Amino acid sequence: MVAARAGDRDDQAAKIKWLWKKIGEVGGLRDASAAALLIFVGRHTGTGVDDVKFLPTADASKVIEALKAMLDRAKRAQGAAQ
Repeated sequence: MVAARAGDRDDQAAKIKWLWKKIGEVGGLRDASAAALLIFVGRHTGTGVDDVKFLPTADASKVIEALKAMLDRAKRAQGAAQ
């Protein structure tokens, strides 16, 4: 197994935070806080972390895919409401 580079983890962490922010902007979250993001991450990975930058690459990838799906659903719901 190849260890993740710090840059890869930083990129994934930034993407997770960006997706979370976008979901909040389109109204897909009741709580768009950083604390709520960490709770979401914990539920999806089974691992509690103090910051998403500490997620293993595989877990970060799972979270990113879940957030992409949430963003798509939130956008569709927003479009249907208009």
